[in-house]
Amino acid sequence: MSPETQILLTFGRSFSAMDFIAAQRIRAFALRQFQEKVLSHVDAFVTPSTGITAPEIPLEAFAAGELNVAQISNIFRFCVYGNLIGVPSVVVPIGYDSRGLPMSIQFQTAHWQEDMLLRLAHATETLHGTGQKRPQIYFSILDDAAKYSSN
Repeated sequence: MSPETQILLTFGRSFSAMDFIAAQRIRAFALRQFQEKVLSHVDAFVTPSTGITAPEIPLEAFAAGELNVAQISNIFRFCVYGNLIGVPSVVVPIGYDSRGLPMSIQFQTAHWQEDMLLRLAHATETLHGTGQKRPQIYFSILDDAAKYSSN
């Protein structure tokens, strides 16, 4: 097990059953608020998928387990709320920035509106049919995971 996984598991074990129940109550409240204040008025909530395009990460940062919290916060700022409340969402590529790095858009809908997500995703892919290209610097989580799973 990697050190990162061990840290996350240790962190997870520090929460009590009461912490879990409190978190679920907050999650349910947040979901109700999002449904009442946002999703009851629109077909879909649309945001960029990330707050910034892919930043350059020094290669040595991976080996050291280095994290840039401000950068991570900027990257995830549009998906955190949807992940917290568990609404259906889809992210679709829409092109490339001036550095040639991919950009994408995120659609979120109410539960049981996945058909709307698929229609939006299809229309967006049709409109922005940019074709996908691999950036100059490429890191594949799936390729990396395959290396570890064969051990």
